[in-house]
Amino acid sequence: MDHLAVMRGKLAQLRDIGAVEEMERRWEEDYGDEYNYEMLAFYDPVELAAEYPEDLAALYRESDCPTFGEISFRRESNFAQTRPVGTDGEPIDERRWIQIADINEEAVLLDLDAGEVMVYSFTYFTYGWESGVVLECDSVAAFVDTVALGPRYIEVFGPRKKLTAPPWWEDHPWYAYLQEIGMIDNRNQGS
Repeated sequence: MDHLAVMRGKLAQLRDIGAVEEMERRWEEDYGDEYNYEMLAFYDPVELAAEYPEDLAALYRESDCPTFGEISFRRESNFAQTRPVGTDGEPIDERRWIQIADINEEAVLLDLDAGEVMVYSFTYFTYGWESGVVLECDSVAAFVDTVALGPRYIEVFGPRKKLTAPPWWEDHPWYAYLQEIGMIDNRNQGS
């Protein structure tokens, strides 16, 4: 699958239907204090100064540091080298990871060499998880297509089978909006 083309198409669709304005309206009228942050944000496009995988550069050519629900991409100046660690406190691998986005306390990491993306929880041990690796994608474009704007969005806080609380995504405004506009098939929802 050409995730880069799909990512670009989904971003164009969000712009065409006025999704930013609609999410702002919903925030002001429907959500009140329950969700007091932007669910969708696009900013002026930028050219990244350093060399990164092409799909990350393509995303930023669409918008500097966009936000999709709980996922907030960082400005390039805030990308940070990061070393995900195991239970022993040692790095889990020797790859060159940088943090490109945040999901509350979770980190979205990019492998600078392979272009792979991982959502990593630095506090995974507090949940009794064996690993901090929450989810993985082959590329930034696959992450945006399938997670930020797709059915895997429900995995951003951990695999469904590991979550002990009621399904948080069932009432989440961003997930509901993705379903409403057809980016997520309602049949993919469930606990």
